[in-house]
Amino acid sequence: MSPARRSDFARFYLGTLLGQLAGHMLNFGIVQYAQEVLQAKALSGLGLFLAFGTPVVLGLHAGALCDRQPALRLAWRWQWSFIVGAAILAALALGEATEAYQKPLLLVGALAVGVAWSYVAPGRLTYVVRLAAGPQLRKHSIIFNLLTTIGFGVAPLLLGLARAAGGFPGGFAAAAAMVVLAQLLFLGLPTALDVATPGQRESWLAELKRLPADLAKAPDIRRVLVVCAIVHVMLGPVQVLVQPLLAEQFQVGIVGRGAFLALLAPVLIVGGIMAMAIPAARHPERPLLLATIIAFVGLLGTLAGTMAWTVVAFLVFGIAGGFGVASIAALLQARAAAEQRGKIMGLYAISTQFFPALGGLISGIALALAGVEHAMWIVVGLTFVCYAPFMPAMWRMREK
Repeated sequence: MSPARRSDFARFYLGTLLGQLAGHMLNFGIVQYAQEVLQAKALSGLGLFLAFGTPVVLGLHAGALCDRQPALRLAWRWQWSFIVGAAILAALALGEATEAYQKPLLLVGALAVGVAWSYVAPGRLTYVVRLAAGPQLRKHSIIFNLLTTIGFGVAPLLLGLARAAGGFPGGFAAAAAMVVLAQLLFLGLPTALDVATPGQRESWLAELKRLPADLAKAPDIRRVLVVCAIVHVMLGPVQVLVQPLLAEQFQVGIVGRGAFLALLAPVLIVGGIMAMAIPAARHPERPLLLATIIAFVGLLGTLAGTMAWTVVAFLVFGIAGGFGVASIAALLQARAAAEQRGKIMGLYAISTQFFPALGGLISGIALALAGVEHAMWIVVGLTFVCYAPFMPAMWRMREK
């Protein structure tokens, strides 16, 4: 097999960025439409839970398929589900549904988005490992995760601009157009490099049944996956609580709220670049542990009484979060065995999607019951309590 060309990497990374932007625009759009148009705060959390939480049901199936067939082809097929979800949401925003069907349609559109995330995320993660196998894997893993975090950070700004120009229908249509462009970029990429691991004679279900036993032999991977799950819960409040916080405390408008959340993009890049220093550390998980604690403090700091302190705290959260996300992905890709990588990436994708959705669901319920400030304390406090028992083990982990 001939090695991948620079143009292949460029097309794959650009398509990945567009897909991430589109997917997160739909996620944020679901939350905003539920809160602003339907006036249903709890529904905003449920919508995010469906849009980003469906991988908990389908993600392992996607991971098993990635170990058995070309992963990029799997991602390309299911990325069309983003367009289905965007079309349903755009029709809803255009007022094509009666009041009785508005909330169910929002949830159906969110579910279509969630199905897309379930297969697209593990497919792209597995493909980058195959495209960049060898000594360059760590570098390309960091680049890939920087692009995915940039997608999360820039998406609210793009959604705000699209909404300012064409309302919610314009926002959902812009997301669909980005997915179409990503699909075109993926066409013709070298699937010859994207091959399933050998010896796949068992069914995918049999392989999944063996996964718990395989993970039992890999305690480091288990711990990193647990930390990944806990840390990603914190992205739920970012999507559900930060926007009403800005609107209620500082009267920030639609575009302004999108611009505020877009501050995440550059600081996530800074955090991801900082993560490249991990291989030199004897205990690479210690910087990850410290970064996650700083992220907790930064997120709570957004409740400061002034806009200036809220911005500073949000930037601190972004740098620490970018460091943590890039570190977790690189650690898993380095420690996972080749024959299990697709399923491990499936578990990672579940963590990066289901647990932000779970955090969003909890945030939406807490917001409806207790208001934005108390909701932030509830979600961050519960998450930290769940994280604390794993801190000693993370501190003791050594470089593989």
